[in-house]
Amino acid sequence: MPDPKRGAWTRERAMEKAVQYLAVRSHTRWELGRKLRACGVGEERIEETLDSCCARRYLDDRATAGQLAEEMIRKGYGPLKIRAHLRGKGVDGEVIDETLEALEASDGFWEAGRKSMQKKMPSLQRDANPARRREKMFRFLVQRGFPKAMVMALVHEMT
Repeated sequence: MPDPKRGAWTRERAMEKAVQYLAVRSHTRWELGRKLRACGVGEERIEETLDSCCARRYLDDRATAGQLAEEMIRKGYGPLKIRAHLRGKGVDGEVIDETLEALEASDGFWEAGRKSMQKKMPSLQRDANPARRREKMFRFLVQRGFPKAMVMALVHEMT
């Protein structure tokens, strides 16, 4: 709904608002559209603004997906969690697949899994039972979004 004090959403005003959001961080097309919608910008003006942002290369779902995925890998998340996160940001399934394939080819997921295990290891060492330690590590990695086959291999490496 337009702010009665500020008037209708002109093309320039909608673009200015979009650029304000994009200046803070990268957004997907879906996210930026949602934020503009929440400000009361009309659907036609939103599409026009999003198209303009894409044409000017201010908005690029492929690049944003890559950045988000890289950030999540650095934080120790696996491909399943990253896929869900990107889907939640409105990224197209094909773009998600391409992004994850590129990361998988670079062994990024294996390194992320190993790093996550190393960080978790000190807290697991308190448990004297090795079987229970493996179970805890397995659950931890699965919760972080690693596929079970990868988790089994990583836990096997650990022992």
